Amino acid sequence: MALSDTLKSLSKATNEAGSPVGVYYGTVTTADPLSILIDQKLPLPKEALVLLKGASFKAGDSVVLLRAQGGNQYIVLGEVDSE
Repeated sequence: MALSDTLKSLSKATNEAGSPVGVYYGTVTTADPLSILIDQKLPLPKEALVLLKGASFKAGDSVVLLRAQGGNQYIVLGEVDSE
């Protein structure tokens, strides 16, 4: 395989990968059912959230999330310490 072919393959793979992970800050809008608002306009329902064991939130909590590749699920890392 020529060097130019290798570079093209690498470039294509990079473009297809897009941005595999994104970091977001959100605000819990409701605790039951859980809903988190990110970017002041995008509410995420419980079905789109992956919670760590023992996680519990109340309305108004600020949280940090990771967007999984593809953007269909968000991992809620935890509450932001406001102090």
